[in-house]
Amino acid sequence: PSPIVGGPAYAETTTVPGSDFPVAVDVSNGGWAVNSFGFQSAIFTVSGQCESTGGGVTCISTTYDSTSVPFDIDGAGNVTADCVNAPNLIPVTVGDSGTIGGDANIENVTIDLTHTFDGDLIISLVSPNGTELVLSNRNGGSGDNYTNTIFMDGGADITAGAPPYTGTFAPEGGSFAAAFDGEAITGDWNLKICDAAGGDTGQVLAFSMSICIPPDNDTCEFAKEFACGDTVTGDTSNNTNQGGFNTSPDEWFKYTGTGDVEVVTLSLCGGATFDTVLTVYDSCGGAIITNNDDFCGLQSQLSFLSDGTSTYYVAVEGFGASTGPFSMDVICATPPANDLCSNAIAVSCGDSVSGTTINASEDSGVAPECGTTVNSPGVWYSLADNSGLAGNITLSLCTGTAYDSKISVYTGDCGAPPLTCVAGNDDSCGLQSEVTFPTNGNTTFLVLVHGFNGATGDFVLDVSCLPTPPPNDMIANSIDVDEIGFPYTDPSVAMPAATTENGNPSGCDLTGANGVWYNFVPEGDGTAIASITTPGGASSVTFYTAPDESSVETDLVLVPQNTNQCVPGTSSSINTVAGQAYYVFVLNTGSITDIVIDGTNLGTSENSIVGFSFYPNPSTNTINLKAADTIDYVSIYNLLGQRVIDTRVEATTSQVDVSALSVGTYIMKVSVNGQIGTYKVLKK
Repeated sequence: PSPIVGGPAYAETTTVPGSDFPVAVDVSNGGWAVNSFGFQSAIFTVSGQCESTGGGVTCISTTYDSTSVPFDIDGAGNVTADCVNAPNLIPVTVGDSGTIGGDANIENVTIDLTHTFDGDLIISLVSPNGTELVLSNRNGGSGDNYTNTIFMDGGADITAGAPPYTGTFAPEGGSFAAAFDGEAITGDWNLKICDAAGGDTGQVLAFSMSICIPPDNDTCEFAKEFACGDTVTGDTSNNTNQGGFNTSPDEWFKYTGTGDVEVVTLSLCGGATFDTVLTVYDSCGGAIITNNDDFCGLQSQLSFLSDGTSTYYVAVEGFGASTGPFSMDVICATPPANDLCSNAIAVSCGDSVSGTTINASEDSGVAPECGTTVNSPGVWYSLADNSGLAGNITLSLCTGTAYDSKISVYTGDCGAPPLTCVAGNDDSCGLQSEVTFPTNGNTTFLVLVHGFNGATGDFVLDVSCLPTPPPNDMIANSIDVDEIGFPYTDPSVAMPAATTENGNPSGCDLTGANGVWYNFVPEGDGTAIASITTPGGASSVTFYTAPDESSVETDLVLVPQNTNQCVPGTSSSINTVAGQAYYVFVLNTGSITDIVIDGTNLGTSENSIVGFSFYPNPSTNTINLKAADTIDYVSIYNLLGQRVIDTRVEATTSQVDVSALSVGTYIMKVSVNGQIGTYKVLKK
């Protein structure tokens, strides 16, 4: 121990043998004894605060006096008739709490009694639990009295002493530490006196106990231990504010894991009459793990995850200046398998999974606020969207959920917070939650299912993914290929995202087919071929004639050629007629692919003009143009063949503002001194 503080006024400083530090000791009641080596040694009563080697007080010496003295031994008689069933019991009441051998210990027992024949007396100490330890068994013969007799572990042998036994002696029946190990100090401790022979009388004048009790848990350094299943009590009324979440007085407790990961729930519901606040810290003076105010009315309840080995500190306090007594229930449970972000359960598009947040821990220290606050137990799921298809994902708790739920969606790494918020929701469908958010088809999302204001329960999470169809998914948005130029390549078409058609051409049933459309009018008689570069799933390519380039499915007629059958395949070809409108339907359900359309005499091929250049490509805001001759005009088309920019230039240099265009691929047509050039440009 470190130097003892708070000792009595009359003290000396000495050095404990085998150590090199001084302690203050009370020598006013000192006695002498012979130790096992035959040397005479001083016996001192040490009082004050005992400190650990780290400087933190482990217990405080406290004296408890009996209020039942003076007490006549045997009353009007001179012998105890029944020492077993009707002994003389003189109580000392201990109102403090602690455990012998844990955070408390019995320092000494002091008695004063008169008796005309000490050898008649059997003197014992009985614990509140009923354990009995003999202090002195019929010692002293015809001698009289016990005067300021102190019993203390390590004291002198009382059988070698003599009445009135003034001094310090060891209990004859063993040590306090061994006899009462593990017992609570709270309750009535009784001095038991048995007068085993008649003819003599006496009286107990004084009886006191000195117990080193745990210090008040007014600060986290003196936090009281609790365990699973405990109900701990306290009162903040006479405390000070030594930390905690608020500025109100607080009491501190601590919990150390038992080796297994578990969710620890602390509840003041029904156990306090004042407005309470609970806060859990990762260490004394450390960071807040979680806290709660007003879970059940004005009372507080929270849950936190114990890793099985760490020690966590808990502050119980009031809201504002509120104080009062409380009792706190400690409930431990095994958490759900996906309680931690790092243990998120994988889900996929189309899944409907059942889960529960009961016995889960709170994630306020891991998950930032995302559309709604995070202050309730939650569980985690991982949704890896590697489809390559941009679109929207919907996560819904609207069916099969039995509590007031919330949902939050993040990206990032569980091991390297903070996570990045994507979307969150509370109360989309009554008290249940649903959220829809965009995906680029190449992102892993982390999903936290939690609750409102501490609510927990069972739920069903439905996962639905709706990819964005290609822009030419519907025939009305068919890409006008001859406006762009041949050979034409539509890159990385999201074919699995295509939707079903609205009608059937003549000669080909498209019922249930989901594909994309292209149209063109060839400049001369020739050929046309369309092909799928990366086949996947059900695939088909078919050509149709049409009245014009504004047709619908029922206006179309399958081109009747052997190389263009309404059957599965990855390419098709036809002979073309100048001026005839044609449509191409492509189906490829299982793969993103390039689609290529080419042939002979179809139209203007992509070409370049000598002396013309442009930069940058890709471009974010502006494309710079430069030519050897006068630039007449520049037009930019999207892949649907729609003209989105049309600018007269009449100069050899110019700029085109593309900042308003969406990201994607475009075709730029440039006229230089009457010569037409076509170029593919990228907007980023």
